[in-house]
Amino acid sequence: MEPVSVASHRWLCLFVVVLAALPSKALAEDTAPGLRLSIGGFYPKADTTIRLDANQSNRGTSANFEDTFGLDQEKTVGWFDARWRLSPRHSLQFTYFNLNREGTRDLNRQVQFGEQTFNIGAQVNSRVDLDVARVAYGYSFVSGGRNELTGLIGVHATRLRAQISTANGSQSEEAKGTAPLPMLGLMGVLGFSDRARLRGWAQFFALSYGDYDGRLTNYAATLEFDVFKNFGLGVGWFDYKLNLEATKQKLTGEFDLHIRGPVAYLNFLF
Repeated sequence: MEPVSVASHRWLCLFVVVLAALPSKALAEDTAPGLRLSIGGFYPKADTTIRLDANQSNRGTSANFEDTFGLDQEKTVGWFDARWRLSPRHSLQFTYFNLNREGTRDLNRQVQFGEQTFNIGAQVNSRVDLDVARVAYGYSFVSGGRNELTGLIGVHATRLRAQISTANGSQSEEAKGTAPLPMLGLMGVLGFSDRARLRGWAQFFALSYGDYDGRLTNYAATLEFDVFKNFGLGVGWFDYKLNLEATKQKLTGEFDLHIRGPVAYLNFLF
């Protein structure tokens, strides 16, 4: 399998070739009200470290699922992003992807996961399902022409289901829950021409409330080109990192997720 960096460089080279081959007819400005849908693929590398406690006084084992349980670290998944521009300064944004992976491995150490203890030498099956969604309201401080700077406020929601079971079915334990975290951030657009632009965002938050104590960072940088008035291409990089401590039923423990990799997508403007 190709390293992520090599794959992303090839996408960028292909993108440049496409740019050079296309005509130079100008397009309408992106600041007009309307809907932009981005649909494509995401090739992330994931690190998943989970400690599931039986209760607050009986802590489990912190384990990296890729190393300990043989969970797939890389996988190609679908990618969806939408931006509804209400006016030149106001917009709503939505991003979604899901990452479901499985693995099998003979344990080389003892692992306590929730109320179950999995012993050395046991063959275990693991599964981690993630749904990640971002919803944000944006206000553009700088708007017009080819460049834009937008403040973002919204919510990141991560739905997690992690399961470990022995191959013979004698033991099984799972963690599941949804962690919504508020976020603040900035989005910027730097236009090279009426057709080509750099687009990126950075978002972060740290908050302790109720059953959750979490920290979130998320950033993305993309290069986009409009082929026709209502159709374009984009490639870039997406990075999502979440550290969460929870005391909720079926989700008591600590959860560290780091997902990053290249994206390639098609833009549709309405």
